[in-house]
Formats: sequence, structure tokens, C-alpha cells
Amino acid sequence: MKQHLLSAFIATILLCSFNSHAQLFSGDPANRDSTAPKVEFGIKAGLNLQKMASDSTWEDKMNPGFAGGIFMQTGKNKFGVRVEVLASTAHYTFKYITDSLGTKGDFTSLSIDIPLLLEYKVVPFLWIQAGLQYSSIISIHNKAGFDGDSKLLFKNGGFAATGGLEARLPMKFIAGARYSYGFTNLNNNTIFTAEPWKTSAVQIYVGYIIK
Repeated sequence: MKQHLLSAFIATILLCSFNSHAQLFSGDPANRDSTAPKVEFGIKAGLNLQKMASDSTWEDKMNPGFAGGIFMQTGKNKFGVRVEVLASTAHYTFKYITDSLGTKGDFTSLSIDIPLLLEYKVVPFLWIQAGLQYSSIISIHNKAGFDGDSKLLFKNGGFAATGGLEARLPMKFIAGARYSYGFTNLNNNTIFTAEPWKTSAVQIYVGYIIK
């Protein structure tokens, strides 16, 4: 499933790039569409502050992690579309629950995040972004030696609403901040509790538009 998602994303990038360049450079030069949407690619990386939101299971604080990857964007005038593939890490700690040895669960996760965003230019250098993000958990590691299979605690992935602001700076640099809130219940084991577990995150990042 994960390979299919990545393959579909790469195929979309290639198709959009091919169509865009075909419009710009094919046919009679006098009839070329100079206003066709431009496709750009870039890289980004930054801080990922994330928590597992719940009524009583998880500590109510955002722990620092990392998020970084690649993106593709295209647009015309004040409107645009952005697609990203990011690797992100997160850290969650049980609030009260302990195992038979009295160890409190302390977990780190690695996920692949794929946000699809609509963009609107507010002023010449500032864009508003809003959209939907799918996250797939690649691995879960138990830091505190909690007695149990941590992979059985969480569902493999889910969806989140996401949005924020991004500044397009001189020399093709970018900087931004984004908030996301998951609406998929990631609780995959009701032995501890039946309450829903949903992620909440803030990302602060910088990046560079390669082309």
C-alpha cells in the first residue's frame, strides 16, 4: 500500500511536469501559452512539534521531532496547489498507564506524511495553505522498555486537516508554519482504554525551490 501511494505520487509529478512543459515549448513559438501554470520542485525541513490528543491516556504536551522531504507546486496568478512527501518523527508518553513492571510507555514513531494543499497568495510573498494530509506510520519504537508490542497500539495511518502560512523569500528560499489536527482514531487496542487517540502537530520549516 505504501509503495503504491509513493508510485502514484511520483507518476503524478512526472505527468504534471510533462504536460506543463509540453504547453510551454511545443508548437509555433508565436502561439505558445506563456501564462501556463509553472511546475516547481523543492526540498524542506524543520521542527515537528506533535502530541497524541486524548482524554486521559497521553501526556498533553507537544514533543519535538523532525519533518523533512520534497514538494511539488504549481499555480497561476494568486492560486496554487502543493503536494509534499515528508518523513516525520514524533514522541508520545503515557500519562498514567504502566505495564506489569511499573514502566510507563514512552514511544517514538517514524511516519510518511503526504499533504495535498490549496494555496492562495495574500500579498506578493505570503501564501495561505489549507488541505488534507494522509500519514502512514512506518515504525514504532518503545524507548522505556514497556512490556508489550507497541506496533499493536496504533493503527497504521490516518487523515488530518492541515493549514498554515508560507513566505516565499528572495533567492528561492521559503519559510513557514503549519498546524494539523488528525480526525482518524489511531487507537488500535482497547485493552488500556477505548477513548480515541488523535494527533495534533505544529511544523516550523525552511526550504528551497530547486526548479
